[in-house]
Amino acid sequence: MQIFRKTIFNFLLRSGIYKLFLKKNEFYILCLHRISNEFSPGYPPMKIDMFSQIMDYINSNFEVISFNQLDEINSTHSTKTKKLIITFDDGYLDFKTNALPILNKYNFPVTVNLITDVLDNGEAHWTQKLSSIVEKVETKLLIEYFKDEYQFKIINSNSIEKIGLEIFNNWKKLSIDEINKRIHDLLIRFELERNIFIPMMKWNDIEEISSNYTNVTWGCHTQSHLNLTDCSVDNILEKEIVISKQTLETGLNTSINVFAFPNGDYTIKSMEKAKKNYDFILLTEPHKLRDKVINRNKIYFRNQLYYNTFSENILKMYGLHNIFKRK
Repeated sequence: MQIFRKTIFNFLLRSGIYKLFLKKNEFYILCLHRISNEFSPGYPPMKIDMFSQIMDYINSNFEVISFNQLDEINSTHSTKTKKLIITFDDGYLDFKTNALPILNKYNFPVTVNLITDVLDNGEAHWTQKLSSIVEKVETKLLIEYFKDEYQFKIINSNSIEKIGLEIFNNWKKLSIDEINKRIHDLLIRFELERNIFIPMMKWNDIEEISSNYTNVTWGCHTQSHLNLTDCSVDNILEKEIVISKQTLETGLNTSINVFAFPNGDYTIKSMEKAKKNYDFILLTEPHKLRDKVINRNKIYFRNQLYYNTFSENILKMYGLHNIFKRK
């Protein structure tokens, strides 16, 4: 299947047939996460060379703009050059070490959406911690642990990625305190060190970037990366959406007008609160709103890039990946 996908995507890109599916007056927003050559069996980051190739392609085919330039695009409807916005979520340290030098080579504007709790200690958010644990623990032992400890049966045990996704979906309705407790228990049970977690940027990294790179702006990605799919508790929403914004604005001495929902998940209540506090609300695929009652105003969808196949990344950039959607 992988060979077939690669062959099809290579053909579509090289033949130029993909251009028949592109819409006029369209601009694109990318969502990236990790850029690193580190080995990760379940959740591999985009390799540095692949990221460099993509940025080179973008430089030849797009005008890269910032969110603050969107009003100009909406008013002119220019089709001479396709427009694109680059965003990164979470604030991994490898953004600073690996991605930023390449972005700076082209002077591309970029928005990085930060998790405020992460900035205090440089420790990964809970979903990344869970991923790291799943990668380190033997699958059989992990399945037995969750069955005995939480009476939770993992069904799709044939891949690390699917195991992590099942646990994530089971945990995402829990409070952040309960999630952190369970992660702590896993570390103790399997005698894992905290250095298995992927390094994140801290306040000093953000301040250093702000002082040296005018092309980088900051957005908010909540306080703790709590999934907001089923969250309607006022004080939690206030912390994740409003207090996090205030924390960033105080710490960075700048206004924050971009908010990215973790995993693109939201409720009507959380969406309303985000709209009251930000000018740009970022979701991910699929390109439709789950709730028809929500006004599309201020809401923008992003194409997530994480493959290590050039043609697949490029076509996903254009939003054409659903033709051969992964199962």
